[in-house]
Amino acid sequence: MTPLTEQQRQKLMKRLSLPTSSDRGQASAAVIAALAEQDLGTVLVDLVSALAGERLLLPIFPHSTEPGHVEGTLASQLTEVEVSGVKAIAAFVDIQAVNKYDSKARPVPVAVRQLATWAAAARRSLVIDIERGIFLPLGALEALAVGEKWLAPWQDSGLGERLQKVVQSLDTVVDLAIFPFLDGIELRVKLDFTSPDLAHKEVREFISRIQEKGVFGPQVGPVRVVPEALYLA
Repeated sequence: MTPLTEQQRQKLMKRLSLPTSSDRGQASAAVIAALAEQDLGTVLVDLVSALAGERLLLPIFPHSTEPGHVEGTLASQLTEVEVSGVKAIAAFVDIQAVNKYDSKARPVPVAVRQLATWAAAARRSLVIDIERGIFLPLGALEALAVGEKWLAPWQDSGLGERLQKVVQSLDTVVDLAIFPFLDGIELRVKLDFTSPDLAHKEVREFISRIQEKGVFGPQVGPVRVVPEALYLA
């Protein structure tokens, strides 16, 4: 990508404040509605859908004016943050959220498709508004980057069937459910703890088998397994 000239950078930085701009720095109605959902899985699915064809705001900080400073590309100025132990690229839905994060940051609008392309190439998720702690995982970013519909893991019937085949091969694993968790997913595995030693052994076996069989692709993100005890005797 060709580096921005100073004139281009200034024009980009001021875009949101121009009276003729149609972008007033507010989130769209569809994005606001998605963020208002109570269930995180629904939030993510609706948010990814709402962001298709939209823009997000990047917090860009004034560059150094010291001699020898070279202007970088916008892609090189992405702000990486760590939220709940996860490194991600910060993006915001409106000006208020940018200002709350850092009043010195300049809100620069970037097409979601372009931003998703940059983040996916860097193998980083996007964290939306930081305080919300909502991550757009790699799979969602890859879909947004190419203009395709994202199939969330917890809605993927094919993935569910592959997991059930593993479950059926184990004695104490009764059932499981998939939930979003940070930039990946959480597998809640229900176990018959009537025989605790066997149950603990089969949790390890379950993890080993899903790793061996390649049940999850890299686009799913980190997988967290959470055993839930049942006493069926």
